[in-house]
Amino acid sequence: MTTRSPCPTPSPARARWTYNRHGLTSEAVDGYVRAFSHPGALRASFDDYRAMEQDVALDDIDAAEGRRLTLPVLALWGSVGLPSRLPTLEIWREYADDVTGAEIPECGHFIPEEQPTAMLAHLRPFLAYGRAV
Repeated sequence: MTTRSPCPTPSPARARWTYNRHGLTSEAVDGYVRAFSHPGALRASFDDYRAMEQDVALDDIDAAEGRRLTLPVLALWGSVGLPSRLPTLEIWREYADDVTGAEIPECGHFIPEEQPTAMLAHLRPFLAYGRAV
């Protein structure tokens, strides 16, 4: 098995979206490039953001009518970026009955690549027991 070294110079997007840039190896970046190179992949990704206003409005209607998520929800976010500036757990608790989560220190947008050990410390118990630590 060959291990590729981390990207020596981060792209502008990687520089803005990451804290631990060395977590995004060349191999990981290549994987993202391959995934987003498929026809329609970028459009589908952007459509999620385009629909955000309508999606939030529908979520608010559901909440106002008493419809809530009843399954366990695990919310994880990096300490760098928009979610770190929001009351993320409180927001999720407006829509769901069973919410746990945490901010992952020294991490940006790419949690699995930047802080895999910290992510797994929350994900494993959540999947095993339905609750994160």
